[in-house]
Amino acid sequence: MEKVALHSDYAARLNEACDDRGVPIKARARIIADWLGMDTRNPTTTRNWLLGHTTPRRDKAVELAFRLGVSPSWLEYGTLPGTDTDIKRQSQHLTAEQAALLKSYLRASPEVQKIVQKVLEQ
Repeated sequence: MEKVALHSDYAARLNEACDDRGVPIKARARIIADWLGMDTRNPTTTRNWLLGHTTPRRDKAVELAFRLGVSPSWLEYGTLPGTDTDIKRQSQHLTAEQAALLKSYLRASPEVQKIVQKVLEQ
């Protein structure tokens, strides 16, 4: 598959995940940049991801997938046949209360998320 096609497919999945999470279209690049600790005044890099011009480095892609509640492999490559790693698909089976908790967790700061993770590991 050509690099251009990979970038546009990635952008389509990224925008779909943003739509599903209610990330406003006009503020998307800035919000993603903020999530990832990047420049929010001129979020050219994240805008390029959304437009399919480029894709993020692996570390940024993993953090972004986590923030959006999808698996990194889904965001990067789409759901692989025969796998059940797509968090997005799995989340359709959550109760309303579980979905609300997940949504709150994903919107929390990285510091709060670490605290929650430590509590859950006990």
